[in-house]
Amino acid sequence: KDEMTDFLNSVFGTGAAGMMQNLVDNTDKYENALKSLKNTKMGALNDEFKKISSSTNSSFTQLSTSMSNLSASIGEALAPALVKIMDSISSLINFIREMIDAFPNLSKVIGTLVVALTTASVALSALKVGFLVAKLAGIQFAFTINTIRIAFNILKVAFLTNPIGLALMAIAAIAALVIMNWDKVKAFF
Repeated sequence: KDEMTDFLNSVFGTGAAGMMQNLVDNTDKYENALKSLKNTKMGALNDEFKKISSSTNSSFTQLSTSMSNLSASIGEALAPALVKIMDSISSLINFIREMIDAFPNLSKVIGTLVVALTTASVALSALKVGFLVAKLAGIQFAFTINTIRIAFNILKVAFLTNPIGLALMAIAAIAALVIMNWDKVKAFF
């Protein structure tokens, strides 16, 4: 009986162990009471409870309980590792705090460097985005220039294949020759 009490104390705590011992010792009385209530309203109520317990809602409740138990078991399994990790992080934070307290000027320099490097990193990222936008704009500009060149080539072909265009081209050529040889032309007049 002492072993049972020790076991119950370890599982349920000292306050609840006495109640659990009472339940364990009086299980037969409980079963006799259930048998005597079978043909009464309480027996019918117990039958209804069994029906409800076997319903879908009860299955969801059981599943939820199983998931909670699994979560607790995983938590217990991971607890030692998590405690070590949290202790290590805590030690690191305490070390950093001690270094800041011990070397305040160095801490200011390091803090300034961190802020400066972070600012530079943000600025470089913005510059990269700017270059990307410029590159895309340059591609668009080159596409636009190429489109204009093709349009002028089409106009050139249209002028050269049209009699009016040929006449205008001849006039432009004569004008260019006159301008290039203006000294000779001027002497003629």
